[in-house]
Amino acid sequence: MSPTSTGRFVFQGYAPGTIGRITEAHAVYYHEHWGFDASFETQVARELSAFVSEFQADRDGLWVADSDGRFAGSIAIDAKLSDTEGARLRWFIVMPTRQGSGIGRALIQEAVAFCRRKGYRSIFLWTFEGLTRARRLYEEIGFRLVQEHAVRQWGQPITEQKFVLNLQNQGGIMEFKAQKKETVVLNPAKKMARKSIPSEIRQDPLTGRTARICHFMKLQWEKPDFEKIVAGTEKTCPFCAERVMQVTPCFPPEIIAEGRMTAEDMVLFPNIAPYDSLGAVATMGSRHYFPMTEIEPQRITKAFQLAMAFFRRLETLGHPESVYHLINWNYMPPSGSSLIHAHLQVFTTSSAPNLMREELAAAKAYLKRNQSNYWDDLVAHEQEAGDRYLGRIGRTDWLLSYAPLGVAGDVLAVVEGVNGTLGLTDQDLTDIAAGLSRLMAAYDKMGIFSFNMNFFTGRLSDDFSRFHLLFSPRTFFNQSLGTPDIGALRNLFNETLCMAFPEDITRMLKPGFE
Repeated sequence: MSPTSTGRFVFQGYAPGTIGRITEAHAVYYHEHWGFDASFETQVARELSAFVSEFQADRDGLWVADSDGRFAGSIAIDAKLSDTEGARLRWFIVMPTRQGSGIGRALIQEAVAFCRRKGYRSIFLWTFEGLTRARRLYEEIGFRLVQEHAVRQWGQPITEQKFVLNLQNQGGIMEFKAQKKETVVLNPAKKMARKSIPSEIRQDPLTGRTARICHFMKLQWEKPDFEKIVAGTEKTCPFCAERVMQVTPCFPPEIIAEGRMTAEDMVLFPNIAPYDSLGAVATMGSRHYFPMTEIEPQRITKAFQLAMAFFRRLETLGHPESVYHLINWNYMPPSGSSLIHAHLQVFTTSSAPNLMREELAAAKAYLKRNQSNYWDDLVAHEQEAGDRYLGRIGRTDWLLSYAPLGVAGDVLAVVEGVNGTLGLTDQDLTDIAAGLSRLMAAYDKMGIFSFNMNFFTGRLSDDFSRFHLLFSPRTFFNQSLGTPDIGALRNLFNETLCMAFPEDITRMLKPGFE
């Protein structure tokens, strides 16, 4: 790199002594101001030496600011992982006597301009909480805090922070915040040896809702005796073929002229215990009990189509409650279902449920703030990161929730370009059914046999929304006692608990999407 002048100082690349000067500047400053020990200096020297040794001029960047013949600051772009993680900004420092002179801003602008010329999609950097002046500069340039966690490093407790600058578009950057925790116990099974147990408190990137990741159980259960659970329940089941048309209620003629809606052996009728003024139940066929792995995608599709036909009838009527069109599926008793017979709960409402209302408000604010759709940005981020992304079926993307509601993780399905339920096509329903079938097969291998599934939707005119569904497996903490997977933490504190890291669950589910 040839030297370039800014008028008050000169930028140059590597010269004899550069590694030593940058290392010394870091070691002295961070020891005097933050108490970092020798491990910090040795790490800087080791990693900087490796960077210079592997430096590729057509890929990487190194700038040293020289003022009046003296070292004034430095910055580097390490781009060896630019295709996967982004270009990394490293070794940014300005000598204390030169801070406030504009050198720092000029160094960062030079590095960012270099990355733009190279066509890199993003730049990231790691720093720690407390460097207020540097953070202000990062944020003025456009970097955003996306991750932070507490660690003990270089002899001091610090809160590490990751900042990202998206160079591809003007959309928002996903903020995946987590507080890493550690519990230390003396393990009696190992002669009271010390055992470290990790956990995290994660924030949902959209709403800020927190979830606790507590890795204390293996995701593997023994399946119960289904014959014992099911035995005799068909004798009084109101959804079985011999009773469904006799014991279930009918809609008034101004809503559904024929009273009920049917599709082959499926029946849709009013919910006798309605959640709202327009609630219905849709049976998924005449068969009383379906094991989870025997619910064919075609059957799910037809049940969804029956619910969609109900929604469109209400929309045609211009009913004032025809605003948000929702389907819930509670499968088997652990999910809260009081009946074995497979069925959907279908309702349309002008009153969005709590979490959906929070999501809609947050997504609207996100669009106003970033001029981009949150759900589009989320899918793009997760596709690129890969840690929680499962795959795509048609125009539906499947991914694990970063801050899950369920104890065995949640799976999100986001339909590209669709704001509300009524925008779904028959092909979308077919694709969604295929994805749900794959999820049920994967969770069945863990011994999980129950789940909740909900539609989340905006209105068709809500450009900040994207239709998505949430699939949340349900199980027991103690199977022999029938201990439910929801306790005081969830019910009274409204704090969710997941028993494994979503990234690990992704690896268990992903083969079904490949």
